[in-house]
Amino acid sequence: MARQITPSQQKLAEKLTILNDRGIGMLTRIYNIKKMLGSVESKPSFLSDKALEPVIKAIVRKFPTVDTKSGSAQVTAIRTDIIKSLSLYYYTFVDIMVFKDHVTNLLTTIDACQVYFDITVNFDLTKGYLDLIVTYVSVLVLLSRVEDRKAVLGLFNFAHELMHSKAEESFPRLGQMIIEYEPPIKKLAEEFIPHSKCLMRALMSLQQIYPRRALTAEEWRSAQMLSLLADSTRIMSPAQIDTLGEVNPHAMWRQALSSNYVLALCRDEVIHIHLFIISYFETIKGYSKRVAEMKEWYIQAVQQAQIPELMFHVEELRALVKKYNQVMQRYFVQYLSGYDAVVLNQLIQGLSVCPEDESVILTSFYNSIASLSIKQGLSHPIGCLPSDTAYTSVSRASLQLKEHRDIAKHMNTVVFHTKMVDFLDEILVETSDLSIYCFYTSVFEHQFKQCMEFPAQHRYSIAFPMVCAHFMQATHQLCPEERHSIGTTSVQYAHWFLKEMSEEVNQVITAICEEQCMLADKILPKNCAIYIAHSINRKKNKDRKNKVLQEPERPGAESLRKHREEFTRMDKLHMALTELCYAINYCSVITVWEHGFVPREFFTQHLEARFQQYTGLFLQLHTDAHRFTGYNQFLKALVGMMMYNPEANEIAKPSELLNSVRAIMTVLQSVENYIHIDISRVFNNVLPQQTQPHDSYSGEKTITCNYTEWYLEVLLRKVSAGHIVYSPNHKAFVSLSSEAQLPFNAEEYASLMELRALAELVGPYGMRYMSERLMWHIYSQVEELKVEELKVEELKRMTIIGVLLSFRSLAQEALLDVLELRIPFLLSSVKDFQKHIPEQFTT
Repeated sequence: MARQITPSQQKLAEKLTILNDRGIGMLTRIYNIKKMLGSVESKPSFLSDKALEPVIKAIVRKFPTVDTKSGSAQVTAIRTDIIKSLSLYYYTFVDIMVFKDHVTNLLTTIDACQVYFDITVNFDLTKGYLDLIVTYVSVLVLLSRVEDRKAVLGLFNFAHELMHSKAEESFPRLGQMIIEYEPPIKKLAEEFIPHSKCLMRALMSLQQIYPRRALTAEEWRSAQMLSLLADSTRIMSPAQIDTLGEVNPHAMWRQALSSNYVLALCRDEVIHIHLFIISYFETIKGYSKRVAEMKEWYIQAVQQAQIPELMFHVEELRALVKKYNQVMQRYFVQYLSGYDAVVLNQLIQGLSVCPEDESVILTSFYNSIASLSIKQGLSHPIGCLPSDTAYTSVSRASLQLKEHRDIAKHMNTVVFHTKMVDFLDEILVETSDLSIYCFYTSVFEHQFKQCMEFPAQHRYSIAFPMVCAHFMQATHQLCPEERHSIGTTSVQYAHWFLKEMSEEVNQVITAICEEQCMLADKILPKNCAIYIAHSINRKKNKDRKNKVLQEPERPGAESLRKHREEFTRMDKLHMALTELCYAINYCSVITVWEHGFVPREFFTQHLEARFQQYTGLFLQLHTDAHRFTGYNQFLKALVGMMMYNPEANEIAKPSELLNSVRAIMTVLQSVENYIHIDISRVFNNVLPQQTQPHDSYSGEKTITCNYTEWYLEVLLRKVSAGHIVYSPNHKAFVSLSSEAQLPFNAEEYASLMELRALAELVGPYGMRYMSERLMWHIYSQVEELKVEELKVEELKRMTIIGVLLSFRSLAQEALLDVLELRIPFLLSSVKDFQKHIPEQFTT
């Protein structure tokens, strides 16, 4: 005689919870097996072995029957390796079979208990039931997609039988399951016929809430569903959303097909709903009309350009919830004890009949939430309701929830409020998890690149590295081996996103520096000749009554505009800089898989590296006006700003280089207005490198080295040749030859003013290096004098020495002028000490 099932002892809610979690673990494991078997790198090598190929084909062809007589020699040689490599795969399939058995038993028990499912009455129980069915179907459909499943199972059993002289005990049932679910949808449709009553009731209950959930964003806006100001009289009232009226099931079916085009089985393994249903309907006679309708509803995906903005707002809401989690928990604790408990008590008192067991449960539940305090609620879990009251949904229960819908709805609300106190983190994951991007990396990259192409979307770019922190939420405790790969992926993408963002900011700063350097160049004294010539020509034309000459554009004209809607290139650049800096400055730390990324520090390091290079390209730009076209790379290097060309003996004037460096420093200092970083640190790390002969980071030549070489090897050699002389009155070296014989005017490079600019660029250390090189050349000339015999050569050597000493004296005077301007008090102290040094130290 069969034992009678006691509904109150079945623990239906607990089993649903456990099996749902177990099912997600099974999905994760079978997903990993599918990916590993589909990859040549991770796939066991013997599955691709040519010598074993005939055996594998025979196993697949005869599956689930395994003939150990044919091919046993090849398998025997590697049977240990086969069992070791395939055991994880094989026993995962066994676990899936066990999971299937437990689900089948639970569904049968639910049918026997005649559980009443209604999403509006017993929300958690119905949701758990539907989730389990979805997970169960997903596992079996995904199982049928594993290409080498027959080869893996058959080969493992083959090796097991050779080793133990008998088949693996689970293999017969496992092989039968694989065969039965070869076309999964047909077998599943047959399998759910006995469960159709409960399943249909649960599905039909969705028609009361699904239409609201499936509304488009435009319909939400038109109905002002998210507006706090739409009904000002209810602004302080908590949201209590009732269900909609009855809806035709066929209409709900059409709405579901219109609002989705894929259904995720697990991660990036999806079902194309319309094609899947069409293929199933085509196997059923008389469903040709349904097939035609399905083809009409088939829609294609549309890429949304606003996805980065949506992701950013999701992250913004998550951050607010985490920041004010105690405020929210305190609110719901007070709400539970001050409102929910009162209403629940009234509903309990209104029950005409309440059996003893149900009365004890409801009274206990009321007492629990009525006695809640803030201190207790924030430190101890409250607990949830469904597992205690699930049996009130069975047909033979003394208290039927479906007959007391008011109390059922209120208890659903109470359950949600307790979750907001106890499981706020889980609610966040459930409502805003974006870990799916871990498995759609190409789409993730494409959306990021699209975001960086539109300046209006730049501020939302920070959402991409923040989403990388979600990736670890995709892992499951039943599949620990994937944690490392997913964690590595999350860290690599967070690093790449921040790097690209920093590079984009640097590109914008480069363009702004380009504009500012060009503007600074326009106001140099050398450019006033154009306006002087124009003024003279205008007077001449006025006397001759000729046509008025067009006046050249003056510096500052670029700032004139008729209205603010007229955007200049500089306006667009500053807008882009503002948006990008907002993104980098949005959060202080992004934690990804226990790695902390600091966006501001990331940007600062890249800015230092770029500015370190920036000191170079400028030298190639000031030779003539046409070379400004190469300026749009943040000018590759600060050294490059000197335009040093050893072959053509060209270099920028120190004053022009100083002018451009100051313009760039001004731009970089303005970055502090957009983002909280210390730009002085960038200057202190980069500019002192230029006072040394070689960069300690890259080993390349610096401003000090290049200018020293040019002055010694180019300018002073021209002096020795008699083309240039030193003028003490002008305190400058003056050209004697025409411009045709000299590629430059000595006065423009070797005057006191230019050497002051050089002293500001290279500092005391750079000038000391130049002085040491000069003294080395002087020493070389003195050594040559000792061996010279001709008077003419002696005179020439003496002239060279005089020229070197004159240049050194002029350079020292320029350095002294700069020091008096920069450090007057320190310099006066040094001079005073030098003047009043004690006599005992003078010998």
